[in-house]
Amino acid sequence: MRAYICHNPDAGIEDSHDKKAIKDALRLAGYDTEYHSTRKKSFARDLAKFRARDADILVIAGGDGTIGKVIGALKDRAVPVALIPLGTANNIGRAFGTAGLPHVLCESWHPHELLKLDVGKAEGLWGSATFLETFGLGAMPRLMSDGDKDGTGLIGAAALAYGRKVLRRILKTAKPFRVDITVDRKRVTKSVLGVEVMNIAYTGPALKLAPAAAADDRMFDVVCFDAGRRKAMMDWVEAPRGAPPASVYRGRNVSLRWRAAPQRLDDELKPAQTDEQTVHLSFEPEPVRILKCWLTPEPSTRSPVSKSWRNRKRR
Repeated sequence: MRAYICHNPDAGIEDSHDKKAIKDALRLAGYDTEYHSTRKKSFARDLAKFRARDADILVIAGGDGTIGKVIGALKDRAVPVALIPLGTANNIGRAFGTAGLPHVLCESWHPHELLKLDVGKAEGLWGSATFLETFGLGAMPRLMSDGDKDGTGLIGAAALAYGRKVLRRILKTAKPFRVDITVDRKRVTKSVLGVEVMNIAYTGPALKLAPAAAADDRMFDVVCFDAGRRKAMMDWVEAPRGAPPASVYRGRNVSLRWRAAPQRLDDELKPAQTDEQTVHLSFEPEPVRILKCWLTPEPSTRSPVSKSWRNRKRR
């Protein structure tokens, strides 16, 4: 089995995340490896030449930004993609229940069990681009621009907690803006603090903003941070249990029209403009195939533990 590795050497904080560890983990699982650093100047040119016949799997080791950039640039989507999430939030990995040390993940992939990941397409005056996670306006793009000011050096849970703290501060002071939303030809105009058009369930600092979203249903979840529910959204961000207090619209084709709000496409940020902005969101014809990980928890068929048993004292 041949593995074509796309690795961001700046991602991760442990020795198990460096180049040697990634290659050793794949060799331990029985793969011959061809290693490529995403930081190498020729990486984009090399990836453009890649075809499915060149390897049995394509391995992406890095954070959500790395995964999005590699898949967005992938010309031949017939090759199965294996994920080794090494970032902070790892929202794409979370969507597939994929997490753990590289040497554990590499031995857990099911080579013949594939899951689908739809690839979103955004079209605006700036051109066309693909995305995996979300297209957002307002609050979350502001988090991207403000979140690094005092959070440099934080890792793991501390980084996620800091991101949620900053988001709550942004929601507290955010000025509402109006946005026209068209979802499958149905239009609504709202006053919002932010909008996130979700392709998967998670975004930002590991927030499950769209719990009903599926990575393979070719449906967007348009999540609106309603201006009138500011405090409720702030409370949810602090303790994000259950569905967020937001308006949600689902559909295959989405158009947004707004002004004076920053935008983001996954981790690519564009500042607010005074002129009216429009974006059209749809899906690429071909999804990406993701290798299933046996570590993914299966739905339990067992009956829930009774309250009386939980409260029973040990003898």
